[in-house]
Amino acid sequence: MNNERDKGLKERAQKTRIAAHKRVIKDGTVQFRLDAVNMERLLGLADEKRTGAGILARMWVLERLNKELGIVTQEAFAAKSLNERLMQLQTQIDALSKVMKNTITKQAKAS
Repeated sequence: MNNERDKGLKERAQKTRIAAHKRVIKDGTVQFRLDAVNMERLLGLADEKRTGAGILARMWVLERLNKELGIVTQEAFAAKSLNERLMQLQTQIDALSKVMKNTITKQAKAS
């Protein structure tokens, strides 16, 4: 009986998580807090680069996300040889395929 209850709770949690993800994706907004020291550091760097703190944070998130997924930016891509470019493209295709497969699997489980 506990197994059925646990399974039901896990399914409800998964559905809630998927619904929350859909809302966040639709908004395109992520909020987070920083302590005073790190906020001061972020604002200082943003001032040095003559940009906003939000823009700088978004750039960093996108850079890290691309790195984690094996996606290479056009600047880095252009500096590589043709062979290296082909290998990087294959890595990107593999990473995107994995993300798509995971998304499809999650959606199927949620249905």
